[in-house]
Amino acid sequence: MKHLLIVALMFILHGLSAQNSTISGRILDAETGSPLPFASITLLNPNSNELISGAISDEEGRFVLQALPKGNFLISTSFVGYQSTEQTILIGQLNNHYDIGKILLSPSNATLNEVSVQGRISTVDPNLAKKTFFMDENLSDGNG
Repeated sequence: MKHLLIVALMFILHGLSAQNSTISGRILDAETGSPLPFASITLLNPNSNELISGAISDEEGRFVLQALPKGNFLISTSFVGYQSTEQTILIGQLNNHYDIGKILLSPSNATLNEVSVQGRISTVDPNLAKKTFFMDENLSDGNG
């Protein structure tokens, strides 16, 4: 009976450890090789694009995705001003820790159009002694 309990406990612990796979790596600029801090890493189901896990890289571009199930997944990496990348990974039975190495992101060549900033004087002057309203831009007064 004691041996049966030990074998059952081993199977339970093995089943729990099966969910403890991790993926780690580092995100770098493809041109300069410098780390990209706070880049987004998402692990997706390749069939439905359902989010499985996600992380943000640290100041040195390193990230870790933990407690992952086994199967085929899509890793998507993005950072503002850079082109996003995707790669597939198989989490199988042989290993619980996967180091995918360096992920290189290329700067995006998208250009922005001109931005025009316009300002207006406030319709209320919040002076301490009195409050003044400017009626020249008040649309509700023009209707009589």
